[in-house]
Amino acid sequence: MKTKHERHWKRLLVGAACAAAALAVAGCASAPQAASSSEYQPDKPLPVEILEPFEEFLRDTKDVFRARASAEAMSAQAAQKAAEINAKVSLAGKIKTTIDSMAITDVENGQADTSITTTMNFRERAKAMVEQTLYGVSVVGQKTYRDPSDGRYIVYVAIELDRKNAAESVARAAKLSPAEKQALLTGFEKFDEAAAQEAK
Repeated sequence: MKTKHERHWKRLLVGAACAAAALAVAGCASAPQAASSSEYQPDKPLPVEILEPFEEFLRDTKDVFRARASAEAMSAQAAQKAAEINAKVSLAGKIKTTIDSMAITDVENGQADTSITTTMNFRERAKAMVEQTLYGVSVVGQKTYRDPSDGRYIVYVAIELDRKNAAESVARAAKLSPAEKQALLTGFEKFDEAAAQEAK
């Protein structure tokens, strides 16, 4: 028969065991759960593939300069404005490239009026005014997507600018002489279809 002293220690040991078990259960309940492998990871590609629209606007035509660009933001309006700015930057680059090419073929080769002073002066004055003359740009396409993981808006825009209008705007802003303006018009009217197809 167990003594009173032995029964007392047995009760203490049973109580301690129950307390330890309770703490273990509580610890399991409060431990952070590992993220499921199926959850979207922010450093991974978008869960839904987005097909980039307006691919044809990567190439100019004989009548217009064209460009396409995109931007992302938490606001649809902010994304749209940023996309338009990016597209105008791209368009300005195409126009400046045309001015460089035109100045070599039309001015240095003597196809323009001899009253044009120097090729460099004519070319740089025209290029300096390109960004200021893009007010006539038309937004001809826009598509908006939203990333379901974080709510970001992704906006694509396509823009174009008539070649003749672009030449006249640049000539006016750069205060080109009549001969320089004609050289600019001639250069802008030229269109290399093969080069445009390669610029995809």
